[in-house]
Amino acid sequence: MSCQGLSDLFPGFFRRNKGPSPASLTSMSPPTCFYRDELRKILSEQSFGISSFNITGHSAEDATASIRLLEDRSVTVVLTARGYQVASSGPMYESLESLLRSISPMYAQKYQDVLVSKLGQLADD
Repeated sequence: MSCQGLSDLFPGFFRRNKGPSPASLTSMSPPTCFYRDELRKILSEQSFGISSFNITGHSAEDATASIRLLEDRSVTVVLTARGYQVASSGPMYESLESLLRSISPMYAQKYQDVLVSKLGQLADD
């Protein structure tokens, strides 16, 4: 079975931008490329606040990406069933947004700018 589109076969396995739900972990095991697909998807959604990213590895248990921050430095992020972590050390984050806000002041500012803009659009409607 190919990796492309496998995350669509497991709806509900991941809550929005968060790790897998505990119930889903006991009822099924993810395919080899599930974490890769999820990491690629969430990084694409965060493109407003990062320069670039590259998925550098994946298995049935995790996926790894190199992320170029707006500050022009790179970090390696790992996604596992427990959440997101920088280079397999330091705190575990429930969402990629939380991790990026904690390590990149420029991401945090862009995130806030996008949020304020979207709230302004809602207020105008």
